[in-house]
Amino acid sequence: MKECQGYDPVFRGPASIQTAPSTMQALGQNFNDFTSIDPTLDSSIGIRPLPGEYDPNYQGYLTGMWKGHGGESAHVSIAPPLSIEEILDVGSGHPPPAIPLPSGLEPADRQVITGLFEHLYAPYIDKFLETKWFTNRGLDHLLNNVILLEKYKILKSRFIYTPANDMREYLVTQSLEAHIIWETMLLARQVSLSVAATNDPSSSIEIMEGVHDVAKRINAFEALVTNQKLNPANTLPEPTKSGATSPAGRPALQEQLLSREQNFWYFTSKFCALRDDAKSLEENPVEEIDKVLTDMRLLLDSRENRDILYSMAVIRHVGHKLATRAAAQAAGESTVGQLVSNNEDDPATKVNVARRFIQEEASGKGTNQVTQRVCGMAVMAWSKR
Repeated sequence: MKECQGYDPVFRGPASIQTAPSTMQALGQNFNDFTSIDPTLDSSIGIRPLPGEYDPNYQGYLTGMWKGHGGESAHVSIAPPLSIEEILDVGSGHPPPAIPLPSGLEPADRQVITGLFEHLYAPYIDKFLETKWFTNRGLDHLLNNVILLEKYKILKSRFIYTPANDMREYLVTQSLEAHIIWETMLLARQVSLSVAATNDPSSSIEIMEGVHDVAKRINAFEALVTNQKLNPANTLPEPTKSGATSPAGRPALQEQLLSREQNFWYFTSKFCALRDDAKSLEENPVEEIDKVLTDMRLLLDSRENRDILYSMAVIRHVGHKLATRAAAQAAGESTVGQLVSNNEDDPATKVNVARRFIQEEASGKGTNQVTQRVCGMAVMAWSKR
């Protein structure tokens, strides 16, 4: 039985997350609700990875996949590296509507877009990336991005005017929303690049708000969801030991939580830089990747975003362990046994639980649009195998 109406941790911990109130109610608008549609049924500057961000020699990884809920029909496949653009059409592959040339914003449009950003996207992108940058700094940068503002304006209109029974248009809106969420995340990457390229004293506030770490967390998420290997130079640095440079007066619990957050993202970033393809066992032994995955597992703390990232990592790494088993099963070897068992330590069980969790989050169980669309991206990536 669920303990709350919102997020129910797939990996049990001490706390649950309560569902946020309806954003449309918070905005005082009579918009249609687009949050419960199954996603399985012209870009901002910086949308593409930077040169050298990913390993161009990485060819993807072997993975054991299955058809059906019981895993009864298994096969071996390659999860190829993808571009983020390939997985943003989360509304069953329906692309977003064409975006016209920016025509400027009326004050009423600006007010509603500001409300959407402040209530629906900034706090939940912050929650996913575990930062406050988007709430504290994001709006100023959004209001200077005319292309992204035009997309928000179209999204606002679709929220208001799309008929409630038009499923195709619902799915188109989901894809548009995924594009907007991703391009909103990229505001931090753009600012990080700009700050790194200049010595403007006014950029110190961006550094204080942690924009460089946010950009590297975005790099890790992008590498994870697109099956890419992150260049080690673009990973997060190992955190300083707790207490070594703690600001005076910071409560011990706050320091501990911050340390666990930083370590989780460090291990996530490190995981994405380790090669888990079949040609790299000498470069990164399976045991090393297993250890990083275990380190991530020990830092989940019942946080929805960490469960999502960890589940993606399980599917990416543990899935390759099913390849041999799936191949043997396909060859009719009787010693293979069930692909999915009741043993929670069994690789197939781990992958099955992680996959089902991501699918359910994408299908409406995610506590907000950001987590739903992010998981929709992962579901779209699976369809590319």
